[in-house]
Amino acid sequence: MIQNAKDIKVSASAGEQPDVSDALDGWLQTITGQRMQKQVLAGGVVSEIPVSFAIQGMVQPLSPTQVLLKPEGQRTWIWKMVHCPAGTKICPDDRIIIDCVKYRVMTIYPYQLNGYVQFDCTQDFTGGTVNPSGNQ
Repeated sequence: MIQNAKDIKVSASAGEQPDVSDALDGWLQTITGQRMQKQVLAGGVVSEIPVSFAIQGMVQPLSPTQVLLKPEGQRTWIWKMVHCPAGTKICPDDRIIIDCVKYRVMTIYPYQLNGYVQFDCTQDFTGGTVNPSGNQ
């Protein structure tokens, strides 16, 4: 029997999260990235070694309201929001490449109960752009 939503008590549905992972399926594209493995060399110098990876995700810009919520000095940065299936391994400070431009992962929102992970990233000005051929 199908139950009408108006007949369900609010407390009965508490804690249940809608799984929206099926909605992502048609929108996913391959996004390449680099995880920086850090090594401390002699003299305390930190060396970063890039390790490439690929994830499936959907990219969109942050809305003007979301940008206004950022700290004042970060509002002029170029921000992107990426939605990936739950279980995607991504860490803050990882770099991803979108349309030949490097972005740095800043914030991760783990919505696994909803079937996806969202992260905000900003253009990584330390790395510049990437050639479409893959050469740096």
